[in-house]
Amino acid sequence: MGAHDVVVVVAGAKVVAVVLDVAGAPLPRELPQPAAKARTAEKARTHRIAEKVAAQRSPSVPAPSVMAPSVMAPPVLATSQGLYDALVVLHVVCAVVGFGAVAVSGVYGALARDPGNRSEVGRYFTSPGLAEWLVVPVPFFGLGALLADDRSGDLTDVWIIGGSIVWIAATAILFAAVRPAEARLRRWEHPARDGRILMWAGIGSDLLFVVALALMVTQPG
Repeated sequence: MGAHDVVVVVAGAKVVAVVLDVAGAPLPRELPQPAAKARTAEKARTHRIAEKVAAQRSPSVPAPSVMAPSVMAPPVLATSQGLYDALVVLHVVCAVVGFGAVAVSGVYGALARDPGNRSEVGRYFTSPGLAEWLVVPVPFFGLGALLADDRSGDLTDVWIIGGSIVWIAATAILFAAVRPAEARLRRWEHPARDGRILMWAGIGSDLLFVVALALMVTQPG
């Protein structure tokens, strides 16, 4: 049965219903069997067409997967954190070893004031004292760590400027007092005078290291 035939059957059924109503005859409770089948088929066909149209207009899109932000850190942030940690380690190691070497040299400078300690002092100063040079790169590693981490604050903060001043003073002591005094003690020219210079230079470096450590820990703005 075609769509035209279905429409004709349905229209005929409606006409019969109107005639019976006008004539006062009771309406049948159910439509004739052909008309009921035609209406069921028409509804099923209309439902299938509506489903196809809806499927074409709104294709199913899979829901995007949601990943917790703590599961995997972005590669850029992970790299920056690793660089920051490495620079901080280098900064601390250079500071501890460099300032520590200057402090030990000051102790032997104090021993050099006594002529009886010449052999012991001479054995120590046979080494070139290369560890003392680690004082020089300390601020550069620190500055690199600050640039690698945005949370470290502004470069104009008090603790950063104060730390730079401390490093300049420590470097001046190293070049102007420590290294020349060590060179003269290796030749044992004026052990009492050079030993005294080296001792006070070591004490000054120790004090500067304590100040720098306090600035780094408290980080005043």
